[in-house]
Amino acid sequence: MTQKIDLYSTLKYYANTTHSPTIEMRAFCEFIEKYAKHMVTTQPEWAHWTSDARIKLQKELPSLTETGKCKILSESQKGSLFLPYYYADIVLDSYEALAITANLPFPDESSLGITVPENDIVKIQLEGDFLSYLEKSSTDLYPIIKIAFLERYGTTLIVSSLLPERFFEIALLKIAHFLNDSASFLFVQNKLLVQLSGREMDLKNMLARIQNNPEECLADIENSGEFSTLFWTYFCALIKNDMKKKADLLSGDIAVTQAVYVLEQYNNFYKSKSLKRKGQEQAFKALDYNLEKPPYFFSLSDILKFTNEQGVLLLDIYSKDSLEEHLRAKTTEDTDGMAEFIVITGVDQWFVHHSRLIPLCNRFISETRSPIRKMIIKRWVRLLKSYNEEPSMKSDEEFEKMLLRCIKDMSQPFFALLTNKKFGLIYVQLEQVQTGVANTTKIFINGKLAPLSDLLFIKRADLLNEIKNSLPMYYSIPILYKIVAFLNSLKKKKPADKKERKDSEDKKSGNNDADIQTVLKNARASLIPEGKTLESYMVELLKRWNLVLDSTAQKNLTEDVNALVRDQMRIVFRVKHKVTMDSIEQMSKSIITKSKALSTKIRDQESLQLYIKLYIIKILQAGKV
Repeated sequence: MTQKIDLYSTLKYYANTTHSPTIEMRAFCEFIEKYAKHMVTTQPEWAHWTSDARIKLQKELPSLTETGKCKILSESQKGSLFLPYYYADIVLDSYEALAITANLPFPDESSLGITVPENDIVKIQLEGDFLSYLEKSSTDLYPIIKIAFLERYGTTLIVSSLLPERFFEIALLKIAHFLNDSASFLFVQNKLLVQLSGREMDLKNMLARIQNNPEECLADIENSGEFSTLFWTYFCALIKNDMKKKADLLSGDIAVTQAVYVLEQYNNFYKSKSLKRKGQEQAFKALDYNLEKPPYFFSLSDILKFTNEQGVLLLDIYSKDSLEEHLRAKTTEDTDGMAEFIVITGVDQWFVHHSRLIPLCNRFISETRSPIRKMIIKRWVRLLKSYNEEPSMKSDEEFEKMLLRCIKDMSQPFFALLTNKKFGLIYVQLEQVQTGVANTTKIFINGKLAPLSDLLFIKRADLLNEIKNSLPMYYSIPILYKIVAFLNSLKKKKPADKKERKDSEDKKSGNNDADIQTVLKNARASLIPEGKTLESYMVELLKRWNLVLDSTAQKNLTEDVNALVRDQMRIVFRVKHKVTMDSIEQMSKSIITKSKALSTKIRDQESLQLYIKLYIIKILQAGKV
């Protein structure tokens, strides 16, 4: 099969002969037909272009314009083409030739015979902006970079895609060419033997490698080898000082001096990267060390505040992206399903080192046991004194549910850990490798979560008996308790005078203010954890269910829910419904179930319903229904 001629290469060749990136299509077609007829005798593939070049050019142009290699000029000049990469291609080709002409300086506009438009050039100083520019890796040909050397060593042109590797390779080839001259080699060796006393063999090996295997020297610089860094520091200073003494510089002198300046920057660039890398490694070690210290669980906002032993913020040493990548690697499970760090998710995310998971569990249990016990005692005492009861007093199953709710109110991380689906598997794996876990503190037994009443040492029956024994005797004797409760209810129902009887008749399906306040008092006692106010607990619940990030949208959602509650209350409590714990419960459920948005879009339904209950209580308390 006949090989196809590369049209773009031919366009580049023609542009080089005319010294212009603008090509007149008519003239080019005449050129390519004449050129093809000349070449066809030795290369048959040129037969395609021996005739009708204009028609064939029009067919192939779309593939070049689509890739940006060629542009058809505006309507008034539609007979012309423009090659955007004309100057960049010349620079690129010159660096291919430099491997052969290592004794010449780096290419500039004068040696290339071109004048690059100012808009296509970025000017930088080799000892100024060059290192920061190297941080921006690019595969683009544009813009062309014009690098200025110091003092009398001129400038050079290079394209972004050649930085940094190719630029430094050429510089090292120039150094190798310089050392291949015996006089230059002896000069360098004798001078550096004095400065690198005791490292004679290392120096000899380094000079031999530069001459014979320069690519290996680049790898040494990139890895910031100890002797490599030391050698290039002394070598570059030696050549620069020697060249300063010369009144007139030959092209070979300029070439080696330019190469020295380039390699000095290369050495500094990778030395800086090495120091930065080592600093980051130490910072990540400090991070891992901090994550294994008490309190053993940390949110991302906590981690962002970590410092090293010198008090330097770790985030100033590594980037946030590097941190996220590090945490992602540390939380990735191995083949056994175990990760170095465990992530527990609730209203926030917390990171826990797997070796600290069991101590953390025991700590949570120890910290929450006493506050939860006090919370339940206070709640049940209030209920009993008002001659009320709740399911958790009678059922172990309901009591377990109440303990879990108390844990959620008391410690979100502990609640998130207990409800994590993978927690049981991880705990069992850890238990196999960590000894000394007493049976009494085991959270999982035979793969199942132990009863919370066992973990917290809070037994429903024992606690209820303890509370009743602390109250008057009739609270602990069921028959007496029921009689007193019945008499108390009669006392409350008996009207004090005719006016109260009339009010009672008018509101026979409702209740009076005193009754409402009693219901609200009991409701607050049963719903609000000890130590928290109605307002503060509502704010806490709001943060749990309203997870909208935009502050305006978050505020609007809250107000929509509040308005929905107020509208429903006007309908219900202004008609005939009595205010009771049950009516508050039913209304909160009804508001959520009747709203598709609330019932499907809000993840934490429990916090939302509790928030609505408290908002109902707040409105009734203020008497704004």
